[in-house]
Amino acid sequence: MTFVGRVSRKEVRNYLSIVDIAFTARHHSPLYDYGVAANKYYDYMASGTPILAAHHGINDLVQINKCGFHVKNEKEAIRAGIKEFIVLPEDQYIEKGRLGRKAVEVFTYENLAQRYINVMER
Repeated sequence: MTFVGRVSRKEVRNYLSIVDIAFTARHHSPLYDYGVAANKYYDYMASGTPILAAHHGINDLVQINKCGFHVKNEKEAIRAGIKEFIVLPEDQYIEKGRLGRKAVEVFTYENLAQRYINVMER
C-alpha cells in the first residue's frame, strides 16, 4: 500500500489512472456543516475511482452517490474505511466506480447547456 501526498491539479488525471482509492479529508468546521462540492470529488468520480471521504459534514457526494465510503476524519475511522475497501468484493468495488461516473454524467456541457435553456424558456 502506498500513500501519495498532495498532487497538483495538472497531475491528478495521471494519478487517478493508477490508484485503487481516491482519498479526501477535511477538518471539522462549521463551514462544511451543510456539505461541500470540491472539484476533486468530480475528478475522482469522473475517473471511476472509488472514494474514501473523511470528514464530519453532511450532504456528502460519496454518501449520496454511493461511490465509495464516508468516515469521520479520525485515524481509526480512516483505517476502518481502508479495510472496507480491502475486503470489498471486486464487483462491488467496480460498481462504486461506475456509480461515481454515472453521477457526473449530468455535468457535461451539453446537459448543463440544456438545463440553462430550459430555465430561460420558462
